[in-house]
Amino acid sequence: MSGASMKATKNNIPCPGSCPCAKPVSMGSRGQAFEPFNLLIGAIIALTMLAIIISAVNYFDEKKFEVSRQKFNEGVINAVKQPNGEPLQAKNIYLRRGTTVSTIELGNIAGLSSECFDIKPIDGTSMVRRSEGVFEMRQDVLTTVVMSCKTNTSSGCEIGCELGFLEEG
Repeated sequence: MSGASMKATKNNIPCPGSCPCAKPVSMGSRGQAFEPFNLLIGAIIALTMLAIIISAVNYFDEKKFEVSRQKFNEGVINAVKQPNGEPLQAKNIYLRRGTTVSTIELGNIAGLSSECFDIKPIDGTSMVRRSEGVFEMRQDVLTTVVMSCKTNTSSGCEIGCELGFLEEG
């Protein structure tokens, strides 16, 4: 027997090419069932990653509105602390749809009466008046808030303030 016509078996015993021990090994039905399982695991991992990414986007979107609200409140307080009539601006303020801005809320933030505030709404359809001194956002808006406070106003307030909104986009 020549070495070229012989095939090795499991136990390294030479076997002729037509030997039944040299048959190709098939995976059978159990080996093929593992492939869909791998696909299922891959899909679960992909969905988990997608859920994490969406959660992160929502988290940072929410933070954007929280930081804007803090900037808005700090701007109101700064304007009241400097009642010289000079306009102060709080830029890049994001106001979410459904957010209300009211003279009562402004009074609570600044420690003044609600009558001491006058709100000039955004031109257009972004902001709608709900009642006297209460405005609601109809859509998410990026705005600059312009605040100006003066002392000894005619409204009977020690400090009177006006707030205006400039829509940025």
